[in-house]
Amino acid sequence: VFFGSGLERARQYAEVLAGAGVERGLVGPREVDRLWERHLLNSAAVAELTAVLSSLADLPVRQSLAVTGSVNQLGEIQPIGGVNEKIEGFFESCKRRGLTGTQGVIIPARNTKHLALNREVVAAVEEGKFAVYGVDHVEQALELLIGVPAGERGPEGTFPPESIYGRTAARLEEMAQIVANWGEGEEEPEKITG
Repeated sequence: VFFGSGLERARQYAEVLAGAGVERGLVGPREVDRLWERHLLNSAAVAELTAVLSSLADLPVRQSLAVTGSVNQLGEIQPIGGVNEKIEGFFESCKRRGLTGTQGVIIPARNTKHLALNREVVAAVEEGKFAVYGVDHVEQALELLIGVPAGERGPEGTFPPESIYGRTAARLEEMAQIVANWGEGEEEPEKITG
């Protein structure tokens, strides 16, 4: 498996470089690493962030939606590779279990112009049996996945208490208090002098 996945990674690397015109000298050596890094953006970042915030806020994540996308430090959802294959793969999984009309995939909005889905997926979307949501910002994905408003910071710098961010902030404050109280009342250990 490792050998095969290594070969697959090398093949993908070659395709990215060829597509960028490396072999024709159109891209310099410094650009090669940047191209590869861009090609491999963490397409699980939105899912990972959702899992962490869901856990902290003690709110469940809808299991009928898949999500793919990279996210930057400003919360902007960035495009990823293989979007058609990811959508079609989740669609096949849903179809095997039975399409309910609540299933779908959340993708970066910037990837929507690259969609070339098979006819079966397109028909299911048109019939309301499956959905593809394009999002620009992490809050849009969170609200689709969790079903609760993400929350906007108010003038005092706080979030609405029942929002995702409000519940997360409250839990983080609780955790900070636990850490702050952890060592209270304990004596300082005796220092050994040489």
